[in-house]
Amino acid sequence: MLGGYVLHDEADHWWGNAKQRLEAGGAFIS
Repeated sequence: MLGGYVLHDEADHWWGNAKQRLEAGGAFIS
């Protein structure tokens, strides 16, 4: 349970960073 939570948290963090980079580059279209 705890391992899955940590994995989900890291995925959330990774996606947040990736999304920010895409938006900064003007490549992210919502």
